[in-house]
Amino acid sequence: MAAGSLLATALGPKLKAQAASVWGMAAVGLCLLTLALTGTALQMYVLAALLGIAIALGNFGTGVIFQRYVNPDYFGRVGSLISTVSMVGMPLTLLALAPVADRLSIQTVFASSGSLCLLGAAVWARLLNRTELGI
Repeated sequence: MAAGSLLATALGPKLKAQAASVWGMAAVGLCLLTLALTGTALQMYVLAALLGIAIALGNFGTGVIFQRYVNPDYFGRVGSLISTVSMVGMPLTLLALAPVADRLSIQTVFASSGSLCLLGAAVWARLLNRTELGI
């Protein structure tokens, strides 16, 4: 993720935040889908590195969108809300998946996660196109 953050910083104004958020989320989905098909450690290491870059790209985009379009008077409130939702979401998801975790293969988990990320990227792109943000 550090490499992705450095890359996003180096590209700076050339990198559009809206496109970075959509493509970052889509790249995460593709990396996860590909992880479902890998068989060697080297492939997994390469995909893990690409996944880190994709996450950083998506985080860069959403962070810039947040700073650009949220009134500075509400940064603390909105930032706290986003942090709270993400912190609560992780353990709740783990709790919900715990009963079936032993019944699913890791390939199924990666494929499902990748598919959800791709769906999320498509929905996010559609939402950005419906607002004044645009990609």
